[in-house]
Amino acid sequence: MKNGTIRKLAPYTLILLMVLCFYRSLLFSNAYRPFDLPGWHLPQATFASESLRQGSLPLWDPYTYAGTPFSSNIQTQVFYPLRWPTLLLGQLSPPALLFRLELEIIFHVFLAGVFTFLLARRIGLAVPPAILAGAVFSLGCYFPPNVQDIGRVEAMAWMPLCWLCVVRLRHKLTIRWFALLSFALGMTSRSADWPCLPGNMS
Repeated sequence: MKNGTIRKLAPYTLILLMVLCFYRSLLFSNAYRPFDLPGWHLPQATFASESLRQGSLPLWDPYTYAGTPFSSNIQTQVFYPLRWPTLLLGQLSPPALLFRLELEIIFHVFLAGVFTFLLARRIGLAVPPAILAGAVFSLGCYFPPNVQDIGRVEAMAWMPLCWLCVVRLRHKLTIRWFALLSFALGMTSRSADWPCLPGNMS
């Protein structure tokens, strides 16, 4: 691997290592389980995964209140694209679905750090402080207390990309960055909660 490629990948590798180190008890130990994860999100993911295994979309829950629309509950994240790999892989080993949900959370925390790093670089920070900005945002006051709320974590992870797109569009309106902004906002709305709103920051 060329030195230039190593230098380009180094910030992302460092952010990944910091995220893995910070969440080591979640990933590498069974002693810690965020309370909403096994009690609320896991049953929903299990139902969705089983529906897909049986060849049907998880649109309707026949077991609750004599039947309820499953997909209309935004917390089920049925229409969130990055939930589908977790659900499909859950069919291979259902007992490991909880661990895959944890991996999904950690991946989004990593994304938050990467997007913040890119935003910081765009507004003029050098590489070391930009890495620090990515670490502070992804490992700071928002994500750790909300790690049991997958929707909030995954929606907030896309917000630095939204801000990056706004900064780019401020200087020049292009279809590429407008489309990326639309995509990022769509990903936040499919995740859940719209955590960027002041009322949801608690």
